[in-house]
Amino acid sequence: MNRFNSRRCRAPSATAGGVFENGGAVVDGNLVTARAWPDNGTWMKAFLEVLQAA
Repeated sequence: MNRFNSRRCRAPSATAGGVFENGGAVVDGNLVTARAWPDNGTWMKAFLEVLQAA
């Protein structure tokens, strides 16, 4: 059982109503997020694309 699916312990994003996406960079409008530092390259590419489009 995934520890984040139990009623006692949930991921902070799930508690706030968010959805976890297991990807290098997730873009939602002008917000760009990533899982952790190993995704910095993917995140930076997506961030620059959003910045250039603004």
